[in-house]
Amino acid sequence: MSTSAPHGGEPEPNLRTPPGNPADNSAAPDPTPAAPQTPVPRRAEPTSASLDVIDDLTDIYVPGAGARSGRSRWILVCTSLAISALFAVAGFAGADLYDQWRADEHAAQEDAAQAALDDAKAAFTTVVKRLQEAEDNPVHLIDRPFTPNELQEILALDMQDPQDINSFGSIMEARRVRYVKPPSWPTAKPTQVSVYQLDIHSEKDDPLTITGLEATDLRCTDTVVAKTVIKFPSQGEITAAGMLLDLDSAPRDPVNVDRDATDQGKSYFSRHAIAVGGAESPGLVRLEAATGKARCTFSLKASFTDTDGTHSAVMTNNGQPFVAESVPERPEQEIIFSIPDRSFIDCSQHWVPGCSDSWK
Repeated sequence: MSTSAPHGGEPEPNLRTPPGNPADNSAAPDPTPAAPQTPVPRRAEPTSASLDVIDDLTDIYVPGAGARSGRSRWILVCTSLAISALFAVAGFAGADLYDQWRADEHAAQEDAAQAALDDAKAAFTTVVKRLQEAEDNPVHLIDRPFTPNELQEILALDMQDPQDINSFGSIMEARRVRYVKPPSWPTAKPTQVSVYQLDIHSEKDDPLTITGLEATDLRCTDTVVAKTVIKFPSQGEITAAGMLLDLDSAPRDPVNVDRDATDQGKSYFSRHAIAVGGAESPGLVRLEAATGKARCTFSLKASFTDTDGTHSAVMTNNGQPFVAESVPERPEQEIIFSIPDRSFIDCSQHWVPGCSDSWK
């Protein structure tokens, strides 16, 4: 049955309370307890001190970024720091490359300076010694004759007595004596040889090779310089290793006089060379300069090769010309050593084999 409002007015409200609900119309408590909720931590806000540091860094590395928001400001600072780090790394790498370039340039400059100093050095230097070949019984050439008393002193020497042998050596040392001997290899004309030892040394960093020697500035004269000749009889040919330069022949090409070599008597430089400089030892060369004339002076023109090609240089006798001599045909004095008597004989007083025919 429905209830209608009296007299056509508003319907009355239902004043009955639903079962189980309190009269104050409030909800009953839920007997099941609700699960506890974990509180979400709040992000720590930057302190005013840290904000000041960030603002300072921002103003230093990114001027004008301080007005941006916090996230944008951090992005700019980090980007700026990364770029700065890249530039720093690039700077260090560039500095290393520059230092390496400078080191290479310095090394190149030092090499160029060293090369210039090496180029300024002489190709080689030569120390010359005229040899006394006692084992080859050389002829003694003396520029002045002995006085009668000096000659008698020599003729009285007993060369079996060691004291007299020393006396003869002292007499020779007191005079300007030069020595000649027969050539170690036959020449086209009768000649005598003057023997030299060439000590060739180079201070060049790179080695060089002497490939030829020839006489240059050759001047010969028939003027006799030696006045006295002292001869010793030959004891047999003794050939020493080295080269023979015949000044009376053409071309004047040295020949090998080493009796143990298969090319003895042939051009020396066809199979041999002289290497000096760098790590090479000084070159020792024995040179026989042969002539049948009274006296010849000359220099040596050396052909050599190095890293720059082929060149030539002039070698002298320690700044003076080389000298080659022969025995005069008619010396003023001629003294022969007699083997049977072990004493000296004056050819002008007594002719013996070995004396010049002019004394007969």
